[in-house]
Amino acid sequence: MRLLNTRTLELKQFNTGTIPVYAILSHTWEEEEVTLQELHTPAARRKKGFKKIIDFCDEAAARGIEWGWVDTCCIDKTDLVELSQAINSMFAWYRDSAVCLAYLSDFHLQQQGNQWNYSDVGRCRWFTRGWTLQELIAPEHLVFYDARWRVFGTKKGLADLVSEVTGINAKLLRCQKSLHKFSCAQKMSWAAYRQTTRVEDRAYSLLGLFDICFSPVYGEGWRAFGRLQEEILKVSTDQSIFAWTQNGPLNPLDGPNASKPVDWGQRHRCSILAPTPDCFFGSSSIICARTDPVHHEHPRLARHLSGAAGATRASLNRPIALSNTGLQIALLVRNVVVRHGLCLVEAMLNCRHDFDRKRKITIFLIAATGGSRCDSKSDVVPAWRIEPYYLGTTKYMEDFVVMEDFVVTFDIYPIHAVWSESSGEVRRVDTDRHEHRAQRKAARKRINRARKHEEERVADKHRVKVAVGAAASVLVVGLFCKSIRTPS
Repeated sequence: MRLLNTRTLELKQFNTGTIPVYAILSHTWEEEEVTLQELHTPAARRKKGFKKIIDFCDEAAARGIEWGWVDTCCIDKTDLVELSQAINSMFAWYRDSAVCLAYLSDFHLQQQGNQWNYSDVGRCRWFTRGWTLQELIAPEHLVFYDARWRVFGTKKGLADLVSEVTGINAKLLRCQKSLHKFSCAQKMSWAAYRQTTRVEDRAYSLLGLFDICFSPVYGEGWRAFGRLQEEILKVSTDQSIFAWTQNGPLNPLDGPNASKPVDWGQRHRCSILAPTPDCFFGSSSIICARTDPVHHEHPRLARHLSGAAGATRASLNRPIALSNTGLQIALLVRNVVVRHGLCLVEAMLNCRHDFDRKRKITIFLIAATGGSRCDSKSDVVPAWRIEPYYLGTTKYMEDFVVMEDFVVTFDIYPIHAVWSESSGEVRRVDTDRHEHRAQRKAARKRINRARKHEEERVADKHRVKVAVGAAASVLVVGLFCKSIRTPS
């Protein structure tokens, strides 16, 4: 870690274990920032960013701190190895600092009577940037400064105001609750609609929040956020990472187009992983449920899973598996409706809203099944998540399908994935129409047979009702006639 002497502006490298007490600067990058190579050149003094470094050093020195760290001039960004190390260590550096000085260059304190008015602080650019999220959460002691380097509050003192602006839980800002106690969905929601200069930094700026390390690859675009989610799934069983939505209609069953003959098969087949952190904007209230998805808080389902179905309960608690064929996870599902040969199912995640202890979060999937229910014991069929416009909730867990080794396998990216209930087989399905024409033809035959079987079942049920009704009518008439003939 390279630190800056707050009195002499001397740069010095420190190894782990020998790092002294230091202050750290949190700010937004602007024009004419001073880099490591320019710091000790005459041209640096003519730049606007040099005054910011000087003011920071003066504030740190006034607090009795000899060393400081500024990201503009303490990282050699021409060295890719050092840049990668800095990105992966950034959260720890802010966490371990003695104090973090947050400089809001576009905020000016205004005095009203004998008090300072800082109600407009939420409009500052500092609260909209991607990297400042971890700079706000990581340090225990953070002090806010306005454009003239006047102190107007601390993170703990302004916790309620900052929480209202950022959506971050006030208990976390006051250091009353640990970061690891918040779900993946909540952490992602804090990063929604924050901006970074480079797309990849939307993901790299979240590494510390999830305690993840991997090498940055600038140029990969939004693939970086996919890699971040993959790394999270390798170390976490938090299913709230799937609890994201996109702008659009509500429940696909209740939306304005629900009654129209929508071809569900033509919907955009999206990845099980979110494309951007913005998809978690409405997920700030989603928390992890108990480790066991069928805990005693749902006694009826627990009884249903007892005994012979114990293996199923164990399979539901198995870890999420990532491989070159996709993502494999055991979920409880229930059939919702069959439309145009495709079965729309509702899969239950082991997470819930913090204001509703009884209802679990559900997501909607489409599976081309061989029947009207997703309970085939022999077929390996395609399955994908529909455009995630809606997150459902349910408290009737016993309605969900529970069977031996029920495994749903998703593709990480928008290609088909397959699931198998009996063997858990994972198989890639190509999207080429010509190559799998025979498979689609066979699937249509199975679907037609299932539809015919369903129609016959409904007809038989109707005939039984008619017969029972006729028999009951005859019985009532007979009893009435007998009562008339019987002398009083």
